[in-house]
Amino acid sequence: MLLHTLQLNRYFWVTRRSFNLIGIDINALDYHDIVKYPMRCFLFSAFAAVLAWAMTIHVYEYRDDFGEFADTSGMLLQTIIALWKTLVFLFKRKEICDLMQNVWQCNINVNPQEFHIILKFNSQNFTISALYMVLVSSTVFGSFLVPLIYMFEFYRKNGEKIWLPPQKGGYFWDYSNAIGYSVLYICHLLGIFFVGAFSIGVDTLCPWLVSNIVVQYHVMYYRLRDIAELSYEISTDKLNVKIIECVKCHRQVLNLSNQLENFFAEIIFIKFVISGLLICSLAFRLVRAEGQFYILLYQLVFLTTVSTQLLMYCYSGQRLKDESSQVAPEIYSIFEWSHLSRNSQKLLLFAMMRSQRECHLTGAFFMVDLSLFVWVLRTGGSLIAMLKTLDEKQILK
Repeated sequence: MLLHTLQLNRYFWVTRRSFNLIGIDINALDYHDIVKYPMRCFLFSAFAAVLAWAMTIHVYEYRDDFGEFADTSGMLLQTIIALWKTLVFLFKRKEICDLMQNVWQCNINVNPQEFHIILKFNSQNFTISALYMVLVSSTVFGSFLVPLIYMFEFYRKNGEKIWLPPQKGGYFWDYSNAIGYSVLYICHLLGIFFVGAFSIGVDTLCPWLVSNIVVQYHVMYYRLRDIAELSYEISTDKLNVKIIECVKCHRQVLNLSNQLENFFAEIIFIKFVISGLLICSLAFRLVRAEGQFYILLYQLVFLTTVSTQLLMYCYSGQRLKDESSQVAPEIYSIFEWSHLSRNSQKLLLFAMMRSQRECHLTGAFFMVDLSLFVWVLRTGGSLIAMLKTLDEKQILK
């Protein structure tokens, strides 16, 4: 059992490490201990909140300038989403702690053959998490490097110093000198680092949980195939006992799906409500094609990161939906029904009938699947067209 835990932890490294950096122990056994370093977590989130407020002031002051709006609103909206995730996470820390413990128990209480199936699914999920971590890290580093590169180029061409903040905002101190700018830069460093780390943690946690819930369906199929082979050799009573164990396993997977949905509902709701505007602002900046190449490259990486973030949730929801609906066909194809007793058939029918109602990942009022991802992109495209029209009219004036 300990060996199983150590092997699985290797594939959970991205999520666990991201939470640890900001003072959260996602593997805590008690929900009171999930915020391992409260002061660290509070300071990081406080810096992020201050930056969000400063960027909000700037967006409001330049609300009629679509270029300025697009430049600032991308990171502002992402910061708002991260702060909302933080509030939901802390408020529901008992639910996520219980869900994590239940998933770990399901994963380690298996035989070696079943554990091999679980490792395969976790390996696939680790690849996705690592890719997302690289994208988010590139976006975070880019947000700090772009202003420094711009300042260096400006000084090289004009021989004058300018102090360009990593994110434009209404700051309440003078940063037109080395000390003031250093303070501003450190504040951005801490605040945006928190946004990136917490985004990686929560956004990779969802597909990890879905992957480890989905794999339980395949573990159940593996057990049912063994039962089907044994059905010719053991008594009906022993066969029914084994079938009942699998039906209980199916019920447990359904409970895990419900726990997952209950935890992520509010996070997903705000995420997808804001994401259309977020994608719109980032894509609008690219469509205008104004600025140096490295600025446009940063905007492209940022847009790719946000789109990948949405796709991870939508793909996870689609997987959960598809796998939960495949239980009945799988059970039907595994057994030789004419050989089973009436009682055995009835027991299997419980799971088959329940699978007619699919499990879903929802955002309170909508289901999360790949069709939602397409809808968000279409909505973002429509908003871009509207902003371009308004921007052209503004230029003509």
